[in-house]
Amino acid sequence: MQVSTAIGEMTQALLDGAYEKPLWASFLSLLARETGADFVVLLCQPPGWKQDDCLQLVSGDMRVEDSNELYRRYFVDRNPTASELMQEGRAYSLQELIALDRGEHEAFYADLVTTHRVTDLRQMRVREAGGVDARLTIVSLSRSFDVQTDRLLCALAPVLRSVLRNYIVLERERFTASLAEEAIRRLQFGWIALDAGGGIVDSDPVGEMLLRESGVIGRTPRGRLTIADRAAERTLLATIRAMASQLEASPKAVSLSSDPWFDMLLVPAPHRLLGPIGKPVIVAYVHGDSWGTADRCEQLIDLFRLTRSEARLALEICRGRSIAEAACRLDLQVETVRGYSKRIFAKTGARGQTDLVRILMGSVLALTPDGRIGAPRPASR
Repeated sequence: MQVSTAIGEMTQALLDGAYEKPLWASFLSLLARETGADFVVLLCQPPGWKQDDCLQLVSGDMRVEDSNELYRRYFVDRNPTASELMQEGRAYSLQELIALDRGEHEAFYADLVTTHRVTDLRQMRVREAGGVDARLTIVSLSRSFDVQTDRLLCALAPVLRSVLRNYIVLERERFTASLAEEAIRRLQFGWIALDAGGGIVDSDPVGEMLLRESGVIGRTPRGRLTIADRAAERTLLATIRAMASQLEASPKAVSLSSDPWFDMLLVPAPHRLLGPIGKPVIVAYVHGDSWGTADRCEQLIDLFRLTRSEARLALEICRGRSIAEAACRLDLQVETVRGYSKRIFAKTGARGQTDLVRILMGSVLALTPDGRIGAPRPASR
C-alpha cells in the first residue's frame, strides 16, 4: 500500500462522501480495500448522544444493529470508555484499547475475540470543533495490521476532521432550511416568475403545487398563467403588461379569490433571476389558503374560544374588510358587528383591527395541517 497515493484517493472520497447515498460509501469501501480490513465503521457522535442514536456507517459484512447490540450489552451503563480516553488523531490497536480500558469492559473485548473472531483492529478518534466525536474503526478477522496502516489513518485524521466540520454545518443548514420550507409550505406562500405576456418562466415547489392543485390559478398547455376568475385574469395580465413596460414599477397586490382566500403580490424580477424558459420580468408571490371559510372559522373557534359569529367576523377583518363591509357580507347590522368586534378584541387581547390581524396571522392558525386544533366541542352560536 502506497500511503501517499492512497491519501489522495481517500481525501477526494471523503470530500465527495457527504453527497453520496449511503454517506461516504466510496471512502469506507476504499479504506477497506487499501488496508485489507474485513469491515470499516465510521461513527459520528454528538455530545450527550448514545451510540445507538448516532450516525453509524459500515462497509463490509457487518450490520449496524449488531454493533448497537454490543454497545447496549456492554457499554451503555459503563463510563468512561476507552474511546473517550483516546488521543485524537492516533491509531490504536486492539491491544492498546484493552490496556487503555483497564478492565472496565473486559467481557466486551473477550466477546470480540472469541465470539466475533476479531484478530486485530485499529480505531482513531477525531473531534469536531462543535464537540461531535468521530471514531473510525477498521477490523480484521484474519490478520494483523501493520505500521503502514497506522500512518494512513493518522494522515487521514485532519482531512476527516475538516470534512466532519463541513458536513455538520451542511446538516444544520439543511435542517433549518427544511423547517423553513415546511413552514412556508403550510402557509401556502410561493413564487412564480412570469414574462411580459403572463408566460410561466419558473416557480418554486409551493408555487408549482398551487398552479397544479389550488383551482384558483393554473397553467395553459402553452405555459401561460391562467386564473379561474376570468375578470381577475384580465386585470392581472393588464397589470403585468403595465409593470413590464416600466423601468421601476411599484409592487402591486391582486386578490384572486375570497373563498378560499388567494392573493398575489407582483414585483419586478431581479436582474439576477434566471429562468429555464424565457426571460422573467415579474415575480408573483402567491398566497393561497388551503382552507375554506367554514374550516377557518372552526379553527378560530378552537384557538381563541370565539363563537361562530365572532369567528366569521374575525376572518372577514383578517381579509381586509372594514366593519361596514363585514356587516354587509355577513348580513348583519353595523352595530351588531361592532358588538361582536369588541368581544373578539377582548378574547384575543387585540387593541384594534390592525392588532387583531397581527395576532391572528401571527398565530399557528395558518400552520394547522389538518382539522381543528383542540378537542371537539358543542357548536357555538
